[in-house]
Amino acid sequence: MSDYSKKKAWNDVVTEYAFERPRGTGELRERPLPPTVPRTIGLLLPNQQVLTASTEREITLGRRSRPEDPEVTIDLKDFDGYRHGISRYHAMLAVVRNVLTIRDLNSVNGTRLNDILITPLKGYVVHDGDSIALGTFKMKLIFDYKG
Repeated sequence: MSDYSKKKAWNDVVTEYAFERPRGTGELRERPLPPTVPRTIGLLLPNQQVLTASTEREITLGRRSRPEDPEVTIDLKDFDGYRHGISRYHAMLAVVRNVLTIRDLNSVNGTRLNDILITPLKGYVVHDGDSIALGTFKMKLIFDYKG
């Protein structure tokens, strides 16, 4: 496989959801997660606290300071989010083509994956033990396949 085709496959992302709607029906049916995707993820914070979320839906990271701000799955407001430069709607973790990815949502202070600044709105594959930083707030990813 050429470098170009590897790069294209890496960057060519379309969100897959954990639910599917059969054509012509209004009903939703659960679709099992592939074995390559953890059922839940944990975010190990600098204070050693772990925040968890299910990967069955997209996981949005940010800080919800006001009621009119968008809902986020993991709200980092109470962890000095503003001081660390976390945007209200900063990043998203989502299952894409049977892998877990992270995407910066055009945040002001950027998202880093293993200390490398990622390009906004572009999906990057994440692995167990990876470090992510929203602004200056660093966390470590912990995968749980049993969830």
